[in-house]
Amino acid sequence: MFFPISLLIVHFKRNHLLLLFWLLLFGFISQNIGNFYGLHYLFLAPEYLGKINYLSFAINGLMLGSFIVAYNIYSYRLNILIFPFMVTVNRPFIKYTYNNSIIPLLFIGTYIYNSVIFQKNEEFIPNEEIYLNIIGFLTGILTFIIIAYLYFLRFDRNIYKISGFTEEELSKYRSSFEKKIRKGGLKINRWERALKRIGPWKVKTYLTKPYKVAFARSSDHYSSQLIKLFFTRNHVNASYFELGAIVTFITLGLIRESEFFLIPAGASILVLFSLTLMLINSFYSFFKRWSMTIIILSIVGINFISQKIDLLYYKSYAYGIDYGALKANYDESTIHLYATDSLKYAKDKQIAFQMLNNWKKETGLSKPKLIVVNSSGGGSRSSMWTYNTLCHLDSVFNGKITKQIQFISGASGGMIGATYFRENLYQSRMNNNDFYADKKHIENISKDLLNAVAYSTATSDFLPRLQSFEDNGYTYPKDRGFIFEQKLNKNLGQSLTKRLGDYRDPVYRG
Repeated sequence: MFFPISLLIVHFKRNHLLLLFWLLLFGFISQNIGNFYGLHYLFLAPEYLGKINYLSFAINGLMLGSFIVAYNIYSYRLNILIFPFMVTVNRPFIKYTYNNSIIPLLFIGTYIYNSVIFQKNEEFIPNEEIYLNIIGFLTGILTFIIIAYLYFLRFDRNIYKISGFTEEELSKYRSSFEKKIRKGGLKINRWERALKRIGPWKVKTYLTKPYKVAFARSSDHYSSQLIKLFFTRNHVNASYFELGAIVTFITLGLIRESEFFLIPAGASILVLFSLTLMLINSFYSFFKRWSMTIIILSIVGINFISQKIDLLYYKSYAYGIDYGALKANYDESTIHLYATDSLKYAKDKQIAFQMLNNWKKETGLSKPKLIVVNSSGGGSRSSMWTYNTLCHLDSVFNGKITKQIQFISGASGGMIGATYFRENLYQSRMNNNDFYADKKHIENISKDLLNAVAYSTATSDFLPRLQSFEDNGYTYPKDRGFIFEQKLNKNLGQSLTKRLGDYRDPVYRG
């Protein structure tokens, strides 16, 4: 059988984790998975530094290249045992990737087709820019793959280079070489049983180059222990590359506050997929059959320990609050005590009536209609829609709408848009100017926030939060919530950096 076809069958037969990742990626770009949440935008029209261009596509391509390499290394470790003819091939891992390219090439072709249509019909990007973006995407893929291949060109060796014997010498001195291997402490029986249990697949031809087919050579005359040595050396070399890539990604995550390193959100998803495969494969290379047990025990152990150690306890903070102070009681009896306190009730009622009277005075009407605004969630789209709608309504009614708004409620992105509107309205009244016509506010509220959050999630959230910052004299860990707030404040020109207490008097005055 032709080796690429054999590998494809093997993937569907036993490599289900790999197929799951590819299934998700195909679903994202074909708008069959996560379409309601706009996940296809992250891949088909990636944004970097506020622009969709050659560079944003090149970064997406670079991270896809990292996933393709991780996919090849992971499947190489899983599949190479049932294709022992690979021990006779020069540069076995590189030749393996040639033959394992059906799924990646199919994905790249599908991506290009969907991205071109999406850029043209949804983003209205000119044809010449579309072609340039696709070239950037392909350039990114090739760049990472070339970097990986330069590493494997040095360490990717066949059985002759690893053993130091020629083919004739291996056949002639097989028994004596096995004795040398046994002296090294390796157990031949377990390895031979594994080979016998799995059984090699019969491969007649394979791609020795992307455009050249060659006949597969038999490895039956080689020692099973020597084959094991070949596999072990190649697995370890691949693991060193994976560990280097993992350390690089995590290091970049530590400097995620820099705009330059806030890669497109789609690229961050690919980074997360790559890191997952590389971590699992690295575990297997060093712990063998114990790998999955160790991974599961580690996850359970970290989850348990995280509840006892603050360094590993992932909780969100409201910045400016002292979490080291004695916690207030929040139980039924305490709530009942406050609810039945007549003095507190009377004081709250008096303040509320005074606020309403102040609001009524500000409207200039004897019987004003009280307006309550409720804004729905929906990310940046909801933020922009809520902000723009409130601006339009208030401008049409010459500022009367906002004077009668007493309460604004809502969720998620809608509340961000409403908050931004409230702040701009407050500043305009303080400075006596009109902010409705200033389009920069619409642009600000529409700027990207997801890249920063996605990159922080992919590279940092599974690690202890070692970085911290101070606010109001208290120290808090940096997490994706901190990154989100920093990015939002920068997008909005630091206009939402006030504390709740700063609005106490303006709200009281109506």
